[in-house]
Amino acid sequence: MARSYVSLSLALILCFGSDGYAQGPALDVGKIETPSLRWGHQFAQFSLTNSTEDVKHITMVAHIIFDKGTYLHPERTTVAHRMIEPGQIASIAMPLDIPGNFGGATLTITLYDVVDTLDAIMPSMKFFQQPFMLRFHIPDPLTPYMQERVSLPPCVEQNADFDNEFSRLLVLLINQGKDVSEIADMAAADSSFVQDVVDQFKIKTYVIESGGKLSFSFPIILSAEAEAGRLLANDVVGKLAPVITNNLTRYSHTLDSLVTAGMMSADTSSFTNGGAVLYRQYPTVGALALWMYLGQRFIEDSLPLEIFRQASPCNIYTPGYMYAVQGGALVGGSHYYNQRTLGSKLALTFGDRVPQVVCPDPARTPKSRPNRDWQYGPTDSTEMFLIDTAVGNVAAASMTAGAEAVTAPAREKLREITEKYAAGSFSPATRYWFWNMVATRTMAKLVEKKVITRRGNGMYRLEGTNKVLK
Repeated sequence: MARSYVSLSLALILCFGSDGYAQGPALDVGKIETPSLRWGHQFAQFSLTNSTEDVKHITMVAHIIFDKGTYLHPERTTVAHRMIEPGQIASIAMPLDIPGNFGGATLTITLYDVVDTLDAIMPSMKFFQQPFMLRFHIPDPLTPYMQERVSLPPCVEQNADFDNEFSRLLVLLINQGKDVSEIADMAAADSSFVQDVVDQFKIKTYVIESGGKLSFSFPIILSAEAEAGRLLANDVVGKLAPVITNNLTRYSHTLDSLVTAGMMSADTSSFTNGGAVLYRQYPTVGALALWMYLGQRFIEDSLPLEIFRQASPCNIYTPGYMYAVQGGALVGGSHYYNQRTLGSKLALTFGDRVPQVVCPDPARTPKSRPNRDWQYGPTDSTEMFLIDTAVGNVAAASMTAGAEAVTAPAREKLREITEKYAAGSFSPATRYWFWNMVATRTMAKLVEKKVITRRGNGMYRLEGTNKVLK
C-alpha cells in the first residue's frame, strides 16, 4: 500500500454554542476517528449513545469539498442511516467518499435525529456537526503532468467521473502506457483506489483493456496536436467572421421577405411568433447559424447533433462526443449546445458559456429521482423563444451563405492534423472539440467588431414549432 500524501488537522467541535447547535444529553457522539483518511471510499469511526427511552432514527451525512484545490473543486456527499435502541451505545462506521484531488479540503460530518430515515432531512433535525480540515499534496512524480490542464467536453468536466484532478491525470498516464501499479506509486495512492477508478471507466467504456494493456476509447489530443488545431481554428475564424458580417448587412432583407411571404409576423415582441428570435441576432447567430446549421454539418455531416441525447446533466455520458485535450482553455471553446428531438419537434439550449447545473442533494432527494430534479443555476436561466424551424432554416442559410468555402477545406486540414498525430481518430468527437473553438472565437470576434451585441446572460432555449432544422 502506497503511503498517503495527506496532512490532516482536526478542528474538533463538540459544542456549537455560537452556531446554535449543541450536543444534548439525549444523543452523545464520541470522538470521531479517521485513522486512514485518503482518496477513495473510507470510514469515520465513532460511538453514538442513545440515552433516551425512545428508539432513535439517525441520518448521517458526510460532505467533502476541495475549497482550496489547485484548480478543480470537486465535492462529494455520502448518506447513511442507523436505528439505535434506547440505552444503546452504537459503534458507527460512517462511509466517506474522498475524490482524487489535490489542495485543501473541508470534510464535514453532520448527524440528524429524524422521525423516519425515508423522510427528507430538515435543518431543525440537526444535532451534531464536526468539520475536518484536510490537505492533499502533489507527489513529485506527478508535478510535470500538472503543468498543462486536461480539458474535457462541456458539462463532462462537471461530472463526478472527471471533476477531479486525478481522473484527468489518469488520461495522460494511461495514454503513456502506465499500469495501475505504476500509477498508484506515482500518485502515492492505494492501488485499490486507482483500480476502482479504472473499473468505473471500464463500465462506461471509456477505458478498454486488451492483452493486459489499458487504453482510452476516445480521442486524447496532446499539446502539439492541440496547438496545430488552435492555429487552424484561428485561420478559420479570420475567414468565417467576415463572411457572416457581410451576410448580416443584407439579413434585414431576408426577414422582410419572410414577412412578405406570410411565413412570419412583423411583430418582434410576440412570444408566440415563431420568427421572433430571428430579430435577435445574437442567439440566431450562435444557436442557429454557428451550431444548428454550420456545426451540424461540420461535426455530423448534417445528421442531428444531439450531443447529450437523453443524458442527465447530473450524470453525463456522451461517448460519441467524448475527448480529452491537453492545454486548457487556450485550445478549447466555451459554447454550450444541447439539441434534442422530441417527436418531430426541436428543442435546443444554447449558451455562450457552459452553464452551472444544480443537481439534487442526495440527502434530500428520493432515490427514484436521482438524475431528474436538476436545474440550471440562478445566473444561467434561459431566455425562451418559440421558433418556426422552417423560417429558422431560411435565416440560418442567409447568415452563412458562402461559409462552406471556408469550413469544407478546414475540415480536410483538420483531418490531416489528426492523422499526423493520432491516425484513425478523426471522429465527431475531434470535430466537436475543434468546432467549439471556431464557434466560440467567431462569435467573440463578431461582438468585438460590434457586428452583433450580446443579449441578456447569453443563455437561450428554442422550442421548435414544426420539423427539425436540416
